[in-house]
Amino acid sequence: MTLCKYGSREIVLLIVVFGAITAAGAVWYWPVAAVGAVIGLGLLLFFRDPARQVPSDPHTIVAPADGKVTAVERIEHDPIHGGPVWRISIFLSVLDVHINRAPYAARVAKVTHKPGRFINAMSPKSAELNECVTLVLEPENGLAGPLMVRPIAGLIARRIVCAAGAGDRLERGEKFGMIKFGSRTDMTLPLDDRITIEARVGDKVKAGRSIVARITPAEGNAP
Repeated sequence: MTLCKYGSREIVLLIVVFGAITAAGAVWYWPVAAVGAVIGLGLLLFFRDPARQVPSDPHTIVAPADGKVTAVERIEHDPIHGGPVWRISIFLSVLDVHINRAPYAARVAKVTHKPGRFINAMSPKSAELNECVTLVLEPENGLAGPLMVRPIAGLIARRIVCAAGAGDRLERGEKFGMIKFGSRTDMTLPLDDRITIEARVGDKVKAGRSIVARITPAEGNAP
């Protein structure tokens, strides 16, 4: 099992603490050793980093997070885009992989962090009230506007890690950070006639692998 680099500190702490509990239990009382080993392994699984096969079609937009699609909606005004957008919301349970990936090949135009609350990420209010990090991505194919990915903290999640900075270039499906424990990730897409939304509410998606939208190539750019 491969573990993600974003959780190095927590991984070391888990190994030390639950390793000690397991060792002590093995000497004095074996059920303690069993419980310590199970809990420690379960927490380590949260930081797993499975390989993902990114779809070969360059005109696909992939999910930025693992989880369940809880909303696919048109927002009439988004301040980043300056107009209407499509918003796709993905809820991550504590059992999901929590690594975020770029939905499309793009340059990072801006990264902002907003402090906030930690209400349940299933609540629509969490998008406006909770702590979050917003990445504005300028796609390389001249869409009508930027893409936006916003990892949002939840009731349990208390830390968002973002390794990308302004000016960085991200490939489609490339890892750029993670949210530590249960949370939510929103993505907005410009209202471009070339974009067809494929995600549906209730879909289970995998970051970097599941296709959530397709782009009709501009004339002369078709493969």
